[in-house]
Amino acid sequence: MTQQLLYAMVLVTGLGIACQWVAWRLRFPAIVLLSVTGLLIGPAFGVLDPGKDFGDLLEPVIKLGVAVILFEGGLKI
Repeated sequence: MTQQLLYAMVLVTGLGIACQWVAWRLRFPAIVLLSVTGLLIGPAFGVLDPGKDFGDLLEPVIKLGVAVILFEGGLKI
């Protein structure tokens, strides 16, 4: 279980960094690439099942992600 959680966290972090970098290089909104990538690795291809992979950590991870997105959006105003 711990190793599977570690792989899921590394995958999510790595893809997030890659999406941010590609968006920066293409001067494209990062949220679009992040959303598309999330839909592809989640529901479309079934690589990640957040409820199964993160278990009880799912809700805190979502809250942290929302906080980061809102903080980043507040800095750009």
